[in-house]
Amino acid sequence: MPYKHSDFCVDIPNHDCDVTIKLNSGKEILVQIRPSNADGDYNGSLDVILSENLVVLCYEGDNMENSKAPFSDRQHERFAKQMVIERV
Repeated sequence: MPYKHSDFCVDIPNHDCDVTIKLNSGKEILVQIRPSNADGDYNGSLDVILSENLVVLCYEGDNMENSKAPFSDRQHERFAKQMVIERV
């Protein structure tokens, strides 16, 4: 089967909302967009809820450098410009 690619743009409202991405496998990825969490330094929060525990790769910058933890006592946090989830 030849390679096929599509782009989709979703306009998000100015209030909290959830976007569900349904994959061909039947799995769903839930994206929770929360502009209500905004303050002067950022525009709110975005949570990605997966259907199961999966490996998430985080990369800094455009060169896909391994991301680093911003604080040594919070190793679950990473600086990242790109997140990759494989084997969904």
